[in-house]
Amino acid sequence: TLTDNKNRTAADVRSTLTKLGGSLGATGSVSYMFETKGVISFDGDKYEEDKIFEAALELGAEDVVNEDGTIIVYTSPADFAQVMEGLGDLGFETLGGGIERVPNQKTALEEEKARKVLNIIDKLEELDDVQNVYSNLDLSGLDLDEE
Repeated sequence: TLTDNKNRTAADVRSTLTKLGGSLGATGSVSYMFETKGVISFDGDKYEEDKIFEAALELGAEDVVNEDGTIIVYTSPADFAQVMEGLGDLGFETLGGGIERVPNQKTALEEEKARKVLNIIDKLEELDDVQNVYSNLDLSGLDLDEE
């Protein structure tokens, strides 16, 4: 683990969630909703999706999708380094990559509820011992730029 005090971290997360109207589930209670994947991102304005698609699949990627102009390559955790390095060797410059928890299915919410969830995520990410926050929130179709 990355924290030096699991009890403090759990208390901080629980307190933050409670203050914002959320609650902390039991350990692993939503893990079935996510898969661990290698995720590599590319600028869709810089590269043709078909070129990355062909190269990535040849290198062992599982899937390639275009999400709002960002080309995302998904791999198994075991193949992540090989695919990322191979795409780099072919001249594709990444926006970033890593091993992440990817939702099996995304959930859409009304704009007000989506804003509330995003606020909770922001507050959790501000906690010193929190490294990553994963969500299955579907933000497509929402105009969240205005505050």
